[in-house]
Amino acid sequence: MAKYYSKRKSRKKKSVDAEVDLLKKEIDHTVEYIDNWQKRELSLLLLKNIPILVPLSTNALVVGRFAVKKHDDFWHTMDTRNDKERKFKFKNSAILYALCDLKGHSELADEIFSYDNQVVKLSNDIEIYKYRHDTASKNKDYWRADYFSILCGSSQYKLEDAVRQLQKSINLAKYYKIWTS
Repeated sequence: MAKYYSKRKSRKKKSVDAEVDLLKKEIDHTVEYIDNWQKRELSLLLLKNIPILVPLSTNALVVGRFAVKKHDDFWHTMDTRNDKERKFKFKNSAILYALCDLKGHSELADEIFSYDNQVVKLSNDIEIYKYRHDTASKNKDYWRADYFSILCGSSQYKLEDAVRQLQKSINLAKYYKIWTS
């Protein structure tokens, strides 16, 4: 037996195909408009020399030409121009270092980097001195225990000073006009 198609079914199919084609054209037009808008806005930002922060995930972001990512409790900044990598303990130090370097405040960026590294070094020293103090106390070597106790106290004072200087540098970087040309 031969199948007969009514005219109504074919008309409906043609009208649905026409609607789908129209919808596809509208979507393509919308996507093209958004792409053009995005390119226009980014070019305006680049002309104004405004740094752009793009979060990629909770542990990675892009700051201008710098990639900032977290690895093993440290934040690494990678400069894409010269493959220079820096390691930071604090996220805000890494981000402000990248922003200051982008805007030409290289002295402040280096200051932030050095204070952050100093905080890490002194924290590690304090842990080592506490461990050595405990082992010396356990072995009843009181002279060594006193010596490492003094070193620990001295490093604690230096750590507080380094944290204070780092915070001062970060606050200074926040007051620079980074977001304006």
